[in-house]
Amino acid sequence: MKDRKQYILIGALIFIVGIIAMFPLEVLMNSNNIGKLTLSFSGLSIGLLVLLYGFMGRSFLKAVGIILAGVLISMLFWYVYENGEWGDSIIIFWVGVPAGILGSILFLIVNHYFLCGKNNKTAIGIQVLWGLLILAAVNALYYNFGDLMDSIL
Repeated sequence: MKDRKQYILIGALIFIVGIIAMFPLEVLMNSNNIGKLTLSFSGLSIGLLVLLYGFMGRSFLKAVGIILAGVLISMLFWYVYENGEWGDSIIIFWVGVPAGILGSILFLIVNHYFLCGKNNKTAIGIQVLWGLLILAAVNALYYNFGDLMDSIL
């Protein structure tokens, strides 16, 4: 447990440095394109991966697999929803990936606190249903309230 606490502290430190130092420096260097913020995105993703390893321990690869599956399912939701119009791949990628990551992390939290102690015979089916329900809810929230900040600003 001591090593896991060190990973959690190191991951939080990398994440905070990415938010406080890397992002403002890249913005000051006239990075007006989201593709030019490579240090910010790499620092934040490395910090989150170290945090995830600190929290999950030996189940780290299972958690990464759940997150990747959530991203793919969320992208599939958006692919099915779109009707073959121009710019579908942009919408599938830019909405499906964050919705999948957020839904998967919410599923990992719900699974840890509410679903882990259940009967093994029905646990996998219930976990799959909860995972799909959470992903559907997050995607519905992205669909209904995705442009809320644009309308406020």
